[in-house]
Amino acid sequence: MKGKVFSLLVAVLIAAGCAQSDADITAKIKTKLATDRSISRASHIEVATQKKIVTLTGTAETPVAKERAVTLARGTEDVKDV
Repeated sequence: MKGKVFSLLVAVLIAAGCAQSDADITAKIKTKLATDRSISRASHIEVATQKKIVTLTGTAETPVAKERAVTLARGTEDVKDV
């Protein structure tokens, strides 16, 4: 019984350690936006993450750039919603 409880506790700790924080998610999305060639004014897009839900605010230069920003955010690991 103790072995099963210990194994479960280890599995929970590993899963928790692998999950990204909101700050990690925000940083990854900002990097994706800054390095994507279809978004030339990434600095005009603010990224906020709370409980793995991302909010993008600001101005994209074109509708295509706006959709690309949303797509990049949605494709980021551990993001629940954009």
